Amino acid sequence: NNGFVSNYVVGTGGTWGPISNPGTYLVTSNSSLAHSNFTSFNDHSGSGNMMVVNGASTANTSVWCQSILVSPNTDYNFSAWVTSCESGQPASQLAQLQFSINGTAIGNVFSPTAVAPGWTNFSSTWNSGSNANAVICIVNQNTAAAANDFALDDIFFQPVCTFTDTLKVIAKPLPSL
Repeated sequence: NNGFVSNYVVGTGGTWGPISNPGTYLVTSNSSLAHSNFTSFNDHSGSGNMMVVNGASTANTSVWCQSILVSPNTDYNFSAWVTSCESGQPASQLAQLQFSINGTAIGNVFSPTAVAPGWTNFSSTWNSGSNANAVICIVNQNTAAAANDFALDDIFFQPVCTFTDTLKVIAKPLPSL
């Protein structure tokens, strides 16, 4: 629970566990440790922690943000692994997440599958323009108070590398018969 900021708060408990209340999260190794109604599963890679979230009912709420240095005029790939915390929830109630950089939404809104755990990778590309700093965020656009629960893992932000090479082809004459 360090290295990032959130408009959500660390869960303090309730009837179903630490994140019983909407707008709370817990960094944990198993989803059911955060909320007893959640399907029990581990992080995306299976051996570490993940951010388990009880979605807030306020749209455009920053779930996870980090301020980083970037190189100007560079393309970056922003990606994350996401899953629902409960299987069988209606699509209209699933989290509707979006990447945001410096307060501007980038890429399309994405939702996890209705199967938990159904880890899915989402990504978007961003050009830094003249920026030397960026506040990168994942925001939740859904306003459903129920079933708007998800886990985030393996958040990734890196420059896109483009390699070029020159190849010279010299055609040799065919041998005569």
